[in-house]
Amino acid sequence: MLNKLPAYRKTICLTAGLLGVAALPPYYVFPVLFVSFGLLLYFMDKSATPKQAFACGYWFGFGWFACGFSWVGNALLIDAAAFGWLYPLTLLAAGAFFGLFAGIGLVFQKYLCPLAGFRLFLGNSGMDTQFHLYRLSVEPARFCSRF
Repeated sequence: MLNKLPAYRKTICLTAGLLGVAALPPYYVFPVLFVSFGLLLYFMDKSATPKQAFACGYWFGFGWFACGFSWVGNALLIDAAAFGWLYPLTLLAAGAFFGLFAGIGLVFQKYLCPLAGFRLFLGNSGMDTQFHLYRLSVEPARFCSRF
């Protein structure tokens, strides 16, 4: 059965991201994270190129952020007659934009920690590394603008 999984790599990563949101409030189904991130790590290990690793991370992040940021779209439903049509666009835009960060983080994690045991031990180190690289590049501009 596991031999057929790479054929549906993007769909399974998207579904894993969607299911992982069940661990967040108000549902608190924490054990889902083991399955969700386990599938993400499995497909990251099976990816042969940076493009495949990015695709796995992107689709996982798309599902995670599109479903996880649904509370942001709820602000549009206060005046649903005027702004209700923006609700699906908000979810898709959040997933599409923030999924890029998950994809880049997964590429870093795949190639900065080449051994699977270290990846499991360090956890989310690739995404943390990507965040700190981004922060180091933006922090001087933020400091100069006094924002």
